[in-house]
Amino acid sequence: MSCSKVRGWLPAYLAESLGEEERQEFRAHVRSCPGCRRWLWQEDATVALALALPATDTADGGFVEEVLAGIHQRRVERALARKKRTWRRAAAAAAALLALGLAYERWPRSPQPQVVAQPAQEKLAPEPFVEVEGEGVRVYQLASGGDARTQVAFIVSPSVEL
Repeated sequence: MSCSKVRGWLPAYLAESLGEEERQEFRAHVRSCPGCRRWLWQEDATVALALALPATDTADGGFVEEVLAGIHQRRVERALARKKRTWRRAAAAAAALLALGLAYERWPRSPQPQVVAQPAQEKLAPEPFVEVEGEGVRVYQLASGGDARTQVAFIVSPSVEL
């Protein structure tokens, strides 16, 4: 493999879009070629360090399934815990309301005045005539029951009876 080809494959290698055979060829060339290794160190020391690591077998798909199963299990556990918390909160609220209702029912209250129904008393209309005596005259005053503006007064001699 040529050095120019390795330098052209670097973006594809970093994007992990190289096939398995090309990836192994790229890594083997970088390990064996001091010029490409130096070029990678100048470009990015992190990439060079990653390429210097020994190759690992990434074909083990069981690891990915285990991680995904663990994530799924944690999500299920959180959902169940959330449902339990919801029921507990609802039960606590119901118990608190019940306790408040019982406390209110048993709370001592001041006695309310009892109102006893009585038959209505017949209200007599006031006499329209009022007699006022003074100074040797009699004053008769005629006033309506609810309207204080309507009044009629008669002043007559004491010897005259109305």
